[in-house]
Amino acid sequence: MDSVFFSFFILFIIEARAWRYGIANNLQSYMPNVCLEREVTLVAQRQPCVQAFTRMVKVWKQGCVGQSWCMGYERRTAYYTAYRQVYRQDYQTVYKCCPGWSQLNGEAGCLYREELLTL
Repeated sequence: MDSVFFSFFILFIIEARAWRYGIANNLQSYMPNVCLEREVTLVAQRQPCVQAFTRMVKVWKQGCVGQSWCMGYERRTAYYTAYRQVYRQDYQTVYKCCPGWSQLNGEAGCLYREELLTL
């Protein structure tokens, strides 16, 4: 039973912190004491890279000197696609409570001063 209580306690703490920082609710720029932040995330992408390689191939040739057919070599180029992992920065606009303000109970905006919450 203690592990169940502990799990619920952890979930409660996570939700409380999310509400406090405006993560769990849809804060918008027009709401009181809401500030805009741009967060940077790295996004991984597979980028194709075409590679070429050349090899010599044995071929039968016609019209050789002294014979009708003879063995020869020709250069052949083959292409293949390799992939490499590249990263790009992606910017995301996030609305959070301005410093010194908090959101509680899912209200529209950040209506509570931080120092009042700690009393």
